[in-house]
Amino acid sequence: MKPRLVVAGALGLLLAAAPARAYRPFDGTDADVSKLGELELEIGPLGYLHAQHDSALVFANTVINYGLLPRWELVVQGLGLDGLDAPAPPRFLNGGVFLKHVLRAGVLQGGEGASLAMETGVLFPTSDEPIGHAGLWLGFIGSPTRSRR
Repeated sequence: MKPRLVVAGALGLLLAAAPARAYRPFDGTDADVSKLGELELEIGPLGYLHAQHDSALVFANTVINYGLLPRWELVVQGLGLDGLDAPAPPRFLNGGVFLKHVLRAGVLQGGEGASLAMETGVLFPTSDEPIGHAGLWLGFIGSPTRSRR
């Protein structure tokens, strides 16, 4: 196949592609919470991670969100990591328990303008660190002022 024909075909596909739409223009969490009494479960049963010169299996990557009170959510998260390149035993990482509260209802709650939330909680140490390495988290999360839908 001629290289010019391949380039022309690829360019044609790019120009003919429909625009992509994304719901989550953010990394991590958003400025919304689960409805009262609603349970949201995000599970990544198995994944593969390659960083620099190490590879690992990621298992039970879990985030549990529960609508605790109106505009309040309880979040519990964590994951397991099993190194493929090192003989270390599987480890627990990124664990935490948080409370998230919507400070300003906006587009993510069906209203107008930016949504604003606050999240605070406890970060757990990884399984190979002493208990004294736990930490506290306080974050503010904002959303765009217009819905991207």
